Amino acid sequence: MFDTEGLGDPEPGLPHSTLPDPASQISIPEIIRKKRDGVKLQEEEIRTFVQGVTRGTMKDGQIGAMLMAIRLQGMDAKETLALTHEMAASGRVLEWPEGWRGLLVDKHSTGGVGDKVSLPLAPALAACGCKVSSTAPNVAEFKQAAAAPRPCQLDHVVLIES
Repeated sequence: MFDTEGLGDPEPGLPHSTLPDPASQISIPEIIRKKRDGVKLQEEEIRTFVQGVTRGTMKDGQIGAMLMAIRLQGMDAKETLALTHEMAASGRVLEWPEGWRGLLVDKHSTGGVGDKVSLPLAPALAACGCKVSSTAPNVAEFKQAAAAPRPCQLDHVVLIES
C-alpha cells in the first residue's frame, strides 16, 4: 500500500494519497487510444498512467505510445496540472523547515556535458544565505569542492541524493 507517513503535501491542501479507486478498471490501452485521438484525459486516467509507470506495471511500448500521444495531441491546463500533481505525489515529498521559506533554491542542469556553473553557483548562493538543494549528478561536484585543499564553506548547502 501507499505509505504517507512523514511525507509533505506536494502543494498545500492537496492530499498525499492519489490512489485510484480499487474498483476502477481503467485500461491502459484505452487511455492511450483516448489521448491519441485527442480526447481530454480525466484525473483518474492520468493517475492510472503515472502509477503504471512508477510501479513498473506498464510495458515500455505503452509508456512510449502514451508519451508520443501526449506530445502530438498536447495536454490542456487541467491535464497538465493533474499530471504534475500525480508525478509529485508518486514519490517521497521532501519537507523543509518553515524558516527556510523563501530561501530554498535549486539549480537544474540542462544535461549538457561540462557544466561549469553548478560548482561555483551553489557556494555563492549559500554565502548569500540561500539554502541550496541539488540532485545527482551535481552532488559529485559539490563533494569534490568539499574535498579540495581549501574547501568552500558549504555548511549552508543542502545536498540531496535521489
